[in-house]
Amino acid sequence: MTKPNKHEYRIQYIDNTYQVIEWSKPEFKLVGTAMEQEQKAIMLEEGIFKLTDIRAIVYLPPIPVLTPEEQKAKEEDDAGLSEWGFVDPDVQQWLKSQGFNINKGVNN
Repeated sequence: MTKPNKHEYRIQYIDNTYQVIEWSKPEFKLVGTAMEQEQKAIMLEEGIFKLTDIRAIVYLPPIPVLTPEEQKAKEEDDAGLSEWGFVDPDVQQWLKSQGFNINKGVNN
């Protein structure tokens, strides 16, 4: 039998500290059920968690790994962003759709 996939979760405690931990879906559901039942603590493989100190648990989606070509294209787009001073990617996309070359600063 294969081991279940682990996913990263960020646990935020009531004192605003946090911890990033990897749990499988069954482990996460076990913690969630224990919190719903207002249990004070739960024991998992990684240790014992005091549930009364937890403010929130948030799923952290995996960061996609870019190919060298995608990385180069992203760097070129980012260069245009920093040169023109845009912080909103929607504005950058709109200018591209209108025919502006944001890397050269001219209209095509």
